[in-house]
Amino acid sequence: MKMLTVLESPEKSMAEYVRRHARINFLLCFIDAVGFPAGLSFISTLTILPLFVRQLTDSNMLVGLIPSIGSMGFFLPQIFVANYVERLPKKRNYVMVLASIERVAILLLAILTVWLSSYQSWLLGGFFFCWIVFNFAMGFNSPAYSAMISKVIPPSRRGRLYGIAGAIGGGFGILSAELSRRLLTGYGFPIGYTYCFLLGFLVLTVSLLPLAIVREPIEPFMARLDRRSQLRSAVSVLRKDKDYRWYVCSQILYAFNEMGAAFYTVYAINRLGASEADVAVFTAILMGTGIVTNPFWGYMADIFGNRKVLIFGTACALAAPVMAIALPALKFFYIVFVLNRLANTGVWLASYNIVMEFAPPRNVPTYSALRSTLMAPLRIVAPILGGFIADHIGYNVVFLISIVMTGIGLTTFFQFQEPRNRT
Repeated sequence: MKMLTVLESPEKSMAEYVRRHARINFLLCFIDAVGFPAGLSFISTLTILPLFVRQLTDSNMLVGLIPSIGSMGFFLPQIFVANYVERLPKKRNYVMVLASIERVAILLLAILTVWLSSYQSWLLGGFFFCWIVFNFAMGFNSPAYSAMISKVIPPSRRGRLYGIAGAIGGGFGILSAELSRRLLTGYGFPIGYTYCFLLGFLVLTVSLLPLAIVREPIEPFMARLDRRSQLRSAVSVLRKDKDYRWYVCSQILYAFNEMGAAFYTVYAINRLGASEADVAVFTAILMGTGIVTNPFWGYMADIFGNRKVLIFGTACALAAPVMAIALPALKFFYIVFVLNRLANTGVWLASYNIVMEFAPPRNVPTYSALRSTLMAPLRIVAPILGGFIADHIGYNVVFLISIVMTGIGLTTFFQFQEPRNRT
C-alpha cells in the first residue's frame, strides 16, 4: 500500500519517504563514504600505483597514464548512460552491480601481480587492463550513485556526510598507509603490492555492502530519449545556464592541477631521493590531512556554500606546485602533499555536491554526466602531456604549466554565483 502511495502522489510521498528513512540512509551511505577512501589508500594513485608502475617501467609517460586512464574511465562514459539512469525508478541495484565490477578488477590485479611477477611487460599490460575496468565501471556508475544520493540525502547534510566520512576514512587511511609501508618494505615486489591490492579489495567490498539496503524512493517512469534528443537537451543546459557553464569551465581547467600532481611522487623519487618508506609516509600525510580538512570543507560547504569551498580549494591547488619549485628538498616536500590534499578534498567534495544544486532533481545524472564528459578530454591528455614534458624538458616545466593554468581556473569561480542562492 505504501508503494501505491508513492506512485499516486510522487513528490509528496517521496519527500515523506526520504524523511522517514533519513537517519538509516545517512548511516548506510556514511559507511560506504568512510570505506571508499580507506580502501583506495591501498591503491593510491599518487603514491602506491606510481611506485608499482615504476617497478615495471622507467617511462614517465606510462606513469602519466595512471591518472589519464582514471579520468578517461570515470568521466567519458557518463553521458552515454545518463538518460538510462534517469529512467530507472530505483538506482540502487544498478549502483551495486557496477560497484561490484570495480572490486573484482582490484582482486584480479592482486592475482595478476603474483602470477605475472616474472613477466614485467605482461604484468604492466595486466595492470592497465584492470585499471581500465575499474575506472570505466566507476564512470558508468557515477551518474546513478549521484542520483541515488540526491534522492536519499538532503542538500543540507551532504557536506557533512562526505566531510565527516572523509575524515574518518582518512584516519583509517593513515593506518592503511603504515600497513602499506610495512608490507612494501618487508615484502617488496611483488608480494607487498599483492597484499596492498588484496586489502584494498576487502575494505572496498565490505564498506559497499550497506548500500544494498539503502531505502530509496521509487520515481515515476520517464520516457526514453533518443541520442539526438539527449544531445539537444545537454546543449540546452549549457546554453541556458550561464552559471553552470562557468562552473564547467573551472572544472576543465582544474585538469592542469592534476597534471602536476601526477608527478609529485615520481619527482620526489627521481630528484629528491625518496625511498619506498618515504612514499608510504606521503600516503600517511595525504590521509592525515584529509582527517582535518574533510569535515572542515564539509561544514564550510553546508554553511557558506560549495562555491566558496571551490575557491579556497583551488587556491591550495595553485600553491602546491609553487612550493614544489620553490622548495626542492625532501624535508620540505611534505608541504606539497599537504596542499595537494587540501585542494583535492575541498574541490572534490564541493564539485560533486554543487552539481546536485545546479540540477533539477530528475536531471542530476545529465548535469553530472555533462560536466564529466566535457572535463574528460583535458583530464586524459594533461597527465600524458605532463609525462612527455617531464621526460624531455623537466619536472619544473610541468609544475609551471600547472601553476599558470590553475591560476586561470581560479578566476572562473568569480563569474558565477552560489547555485543555492539563485532565484
